[in-house]
Amino acid sequence: LCGRGGKSNLHPGNKRYRQVVDALKHKYRDVTATTKDKAALSQVIVEHVNGYGGRFLKKCANKKMYFVLSQSEARRKASQALRETREAKWTLATKKDSSKQQQQQSKQPNHHRHSTPTTS
Repeated sequence: LCGRGGKSNLHPGNKRYRQVVDALKHKYRDVTATTKDKAALSQVIVEHVNGYGGRFLKKCANKKMYFVLSQSEARRKASQALRETREAKWTLATKKDSSKQQQQQSKQPNHHRHSTPTTS
């Protein structure tokens, strides 16, 4: 789903798509990659998504229906995703929540530890 915000970010198809994009970003950013190489890489992503039954969808202006993007529009979206350098807010929030959970767990007393009393 093309778009911004939680609904599109949390969609299972978009999560899978972002994993594919993230796995290929290093090749896209390779200094020796030509413009043709980069275009081919984005086309590979589009073909991969189509291969597992995925589609690139965009909501119509009336907000009630979706339409399938053309191959060239889908490739442009894939290229855009490959160029992104900042992490999406949802990934930062997930990492932040995970970090908070780890901190809270480390602050909780460990009931499995046995301390031996010291005598003076």
